[in-house]
Amino acid sequence: MNKGLIYFKLCLLFFLFLDLAANSQTPLYNTENDLDVFEFPKGYFLGTNNYFKCNKSVDQLKAYPVPRFMPYVKMHRNVNWIKSMWMADIINQNALQPIEQYKIVDAVAIQNELSENWNYYYNFSENVSRSYNMLEDKNIMTNAAFINDINTSGKNYPLACLTYRRQLDVTVLQTPENNFSQCENILLRKGDQRSLIICQQLENINPQPPCSYPVGSVYPRDKSGNKISPSQNSPNSWSPLKANRSIYLGDAMALETALDKFINTGKFHLTENAIKRIEMISENNEVAPRYSLKPDGHNRLEDDKAIFDAAKAAPFLGNMDYYQGEAKKAIDNDYRDYILNSKRLRLPISTGFLNYTVSGFGNKHLYQQLRETQKLIDGKCYPTPDIYISRPHLWKEQSKGANNGWQWFAISRYKEIYDDGFGHAYNDQWCAPFVSAGYNTNMEFNTRPGQYLGFLKAMVLQGAEFFHPFVENNIRQGNAFCWQAAIPVYAQAVGSRLYHFIEYGKSLFGDIPITLKNMKGTIPSFRFKSDNENYLIAVRQDTDEKLGAINRFAIVGAIMKNSNGINDSPLSSNATFTLGNQQLTFPIRRQGSTYVYDYSDKGNIVFYQLDKWHQYEHPDYWSKDFEIEAEVFDNTTSNNAWKVKSEGIVISGVKVDLTNVTSYIHFKVVPSSPIIYIFQPRKDGVKNDYALWILARSSVKSGIDIVLSSELGKVSNHINNIDSKEWKWYEVTPNTNTFIGLSDNDVRYELQLLPINNSVEIDAIKIVAPKN
Repeated sequence: MNKGLIYFKLCLLFFLFLDLAANSQTPLYNTENDLDVFEFPKGYFLGTNNYFKCNKSVDQLKAYPVPRFMPYVKMHRNVNWIKSMWMADIINQNALQPIEQYKIVDAVAIQNELSENWNYYYNFSENVSRSYNMLEDKNIMTNAAFINDINTSGKNYPLACLTYRRQLDVTVLQTPENNFSQCENILLRKGDQRSLIICQQLENINPQPPCSYPVGSVYPRDKSGNKISPSQNSPNSWSPLKANRSIYLGDAMALETALDKFINTGKFHLTENAIKRIEMISENNEVAPRYSLKPDGHNRLEDDKAIFDAAKAAPFLGNMDYYQGEAKKAIDNDYRDYILNSKRLRLPISTGFLNYTVSGFGNKHLYQQLRETQKLIDGKCYPTPDIYISRPHLWKEQSKGANNGWQWFAISRYKEIYDDGFGHAYNDQWCAPFVSAGYNTNMEFNTRPGQYLGFLKAMVLQGAEFFHPFVENNIRQGNAFCWQAAIPVYAQAVGSRLYHFIEYGKSLFGDIPITLKNMKGTIPSFRFKSDNENYLIAVRQDTDEKLGAINRFAIVGAIMKNSNGINDSPLSSNATFTLGNQQLTFPIRRQGSTYVYDYSDKGNIVFYQLDKWHQYEHPDYWSKDFEIEAEVFDNTTSNNAWKVKSEGIVISGVKVDLTNVTSYIHFKVVPSSPIIYIFQPRKDGVKNDYALWILARSSVKSGIDIVLSSELGKVSNHINNIDSKEWKWYEVTPNTNTFIGLSDNDVRYELQLLPINNSVEIDAIKIVAPKN
């Protein structure tokens, strides 16, 4: 046998083994020496894949520390594609428990928790396309329970819904009023044909109008009459001919009928007030794929004479990708606009509509057309790439199966902002990616929370303003996955403190180029070379409205992993990279470290961290204390009474050492209003008695007036003995708790600090519970 063939077969068997291992239910790691128990929820025993003893999803989410958004910086709400019913689904050992009823109660509670504390829309339906008939009994039907809660809770959360065009049941149109009563060949579950756009049996030898069509009138066919599929061995599919567009509009009519149940006609339907709060429709849109090339290099659609002739006309001039992309855009927009403009539905004019995987890169249709299928949000187009890193080592991959890593994201961002490959620069700076850390039912394979958080922070610097977290619907034990709803919001909250960088600045290209097949030259990866190829470093430069780009940068450094092995990578390290004409060395962590580095004023170079309180562990293990860097304050307006200063920056030629920097608040004058920090104890049953410590110094004896304010009232205190020129921790009301019995009901507290003179400087604040 040929040696090359033998080698090929051995390689094939090896990769087959890897694929089987990746999808096996047998744990990859078996001992505490292999895995870090702190990367999994409390109660999980390593190597068992058994989450029976872990808290339910709703209890976990209610106990996680809340993200710390910059107040009044509006980051668009996230859209939850993990779904509350999946998170509420656990395998329970008590067979007598009424599981379904408990799931519904928990699903409603999860929706409220995500909407209240995690910046999510409340989904009034998690699949309109298949669940519109579940609106009859709020005690046993999830959608009825959601609607009842929305109508009666008085909480007025903004609303969204998830729709799946390919899962629509067009048999609802077989009614006299819809004039689809004669569609005998469109039967429920007769093949893969829930919606017209993917119906396999539209054509009929003896057609009966209005929705049966003669053979050869819908599906692309070659000169021998054979159907043309989008790719080899794929099912029959759609036709890009303009004459067929009216066929597919029936899908929009079916979705309208389904949505009408939620809005007008179901036993439980939204109130007028609730309808006004519908802000987003999120559509799966996995329909009408791009027709690929045949082995001889010509597009499959060219074998259909009618399509070939249509594509020869202006403006296509024989460009089959352009031709079918325009058809795809038209079909998607017909569907979108029919729903948004429906007089039956009465949706607010501001209701958004986004499709899944509208991206500058991949095997989808041209971005030039796809981007126009998104309804603009605040005048901006938001692409929605899917970035799934379901195994640790996939983080830097371009693409592997259903997984797209950093390289895929970087290519997408370049094409969406700078050059789509055809000379178009769209400047779509913001995006709203679908993200996942994996959904293998053997949870020990999936990417763990710390690495995922570091990766998402770097995505935020590339313009990821909000997220669509996703977990596949075959999961059980949802309490093993609910953390994936929380982690993207921690990253988004950091982004709220960098809003000006993302809105007005630009991401730097980095110095690790990407080479694409069939392309001359390279494109940037938005990554910077460092000490280790598994260090993910991204930088964004700020812009002044008058001066243009300035020497003020947001930097994310994160340590990625190649496996979940406990010794695969360090938890923290120092990393060195080149920024312009400087060589920076700074500390990075697995969960990502986000900094502001500002040397626009050479007399006051500043370097400080925004996310020091984040941890690498599963959120179950995050501290209940509140440790706050003084420079990460929550005042909503600028105050010229103080500024951030840094000391410990060591500059030697082009080398800048940032590994031992102390940043703090310096008061230029005594402020007329306090500096503010917001914190929120969780509703977790933990007694909220706190001591307050402030790390401060002063050149003369000084003090700080303190007010703790909330909806429940105010408590005043003070420190009057700050007398050291060295940094020192000062305890307010020493040896006793400063704040007693703070609410265990998710109350947001505002800590106000007002110095009595401008000699005092503040480095950090700790609000800590007594240790047992």
